Amino acid sequence: MRPTLADRIEDLRANLNQSSAIITEINAEVELQTTTLERIRAEAEQNRRLAALHQDEADAVRELVEATLRRAQTQSTKLSGRQQWGFFFGGLLFSIPLGVVGNFLYDLVTR
Repeated sequence: MRPTLADRIEDLRANLNQSSAIITEINAEVELQTTTLERIRAEAEQNRRLAALHQDEADAVRELVEATLRRAQTQSTKLSGRQQWGFFFGGLLFSIPLGVVGNFLYDLVTR
């Protein structure tokens, strides 16, 4: 026996109610995924900014280390130069009197 028009309308109404419930679930799922996607995008942007910040900090530290090394090298070079001049003048200061004393002693020994 064929379903009556009222039965068919009732089946249609039940299917529409079920479809409406499914559409509501689908909309909720899409909204959840959209929210998740936006959160992930925001985190990715924040990570990019942090990476740039860390790069800036790394550059600043590298520049500071290079400046410190240059300053230390300059000081070391100056100190080394002073030390070399000190040895030179110290040698002059002691070699002349030692030469005179050596000559004097040589003269005493050879007489």
